[in-house]
Amino acid sequence: MWSMHRCSRPRSGGCPGTLPVCFQASRELPGRRATGARGIVPYQAFDCADGPLIVAASNDRLFAKFARVLGHPEWLEDPRFNTNPQRVMNQSALVALIEPLMKREPSAEWQKRLDAAGVPNSPIQDISEVLVHPQTEALNILQDAGDTMKLMGLPLSLDGKRPPLRNLAPPLGADNEKWREAKEAVDAK
Repeated sequence: MWSMHRCSRPRSGGCPGTLPVCFQASRELPGRRATGARGIVPYQAFDCADGPLIVAASNDRLFAKFARVLGHPEWLEDPRFNTNPQRVMNQSALVALIEPLMKREPSAEWQKRLDAAGVPNSPIQDISEVLVHPQTEALNILQDAGDTMKLMGLPLSLDGKRPPLRNLAPPLGADNEKWREAKEAVDAK
């Protein structure tokens, strides 16, 4: 980046992802897509009583914790499920056992239990939920454009700060002279 040429130290960056602007304009939610990770089972979203929850039991230790949370420690002795390769080969059977259990409770209840057991998990939120989530505010990803709609800020941060939203792009070539002078100054050093 240009700033790395002008600074004595590199900048640290972060990119939390982007949020669709179209939801704010249309209030129509995009459809849900399939989840999962090839080669890791269970590592996918499961429907709970009130919505989906992603469970990331990505190794045998986490699967053991997940099975216990679900009330099925006997799955650990089942040769179809006792190792990840076996779970991958028997994914359909395992998912068929997990799905009805997850539907019995709301996602917040499963989240509480899984968090207590140390099993990574997260609810899947639609864009209306993402827009009002505390983390969205903490990241300052939504930026006021001076009208009734907030716009998505740049999906990155530099030195822990999100670049501010610019309401209008400058006219083509408006900053050419400034950048030419800055480059000449750097080249002169």
